[in-house]
Amino acid sequence: MKQVDAKRDIIQEWRSLPKDQRQTGEQAAAFVMLIKDKYKFSGSADPYQTIKGWLQTYLSLTRGVTKSAPVTIKKKRGRPPAGSGTQVGERWHPAELAAIDVWIASSTDKTITRAHAIRRLVALGLKAKK
Repeated sequence: MKQVDAKRDIIQEWRSLPKDQRQTGEQAAAFVMLIKDKYKFSGSADPYQTIKGWLQTYLSLTRGVTKSAPVTIKKKRGRPPAGSGTQVGERWHPAELAAIDVWIASSTDKTITRAHAIRRLVALGLKAKK
């Protein structure tokens, strides 16, 4: 039997005991003494110590937990979304970019970006069309 399968079966058997019989390390040690020869799995360590370690880890994770632990949502990797709306990607010819850059240079707001300048120019063009 693989060690991972033995661990799953042993913890499942431990959990099948009444709750008041699986609360302490001493109860875990007594349980291990009863089942250590029942499960044969690969590994060079002493089966008693291995199984006892599994149950002690299980006890430390579940001690004091009455309900399931709250699920923590992992933070997504990468840059966060920059805002709402539909992103539109465009390719621009050098002459068009140069014209946009000239418009930016002539603007009173010197911190304006190309993206913001393009949005402003589109808005101006749509206003003029009306």
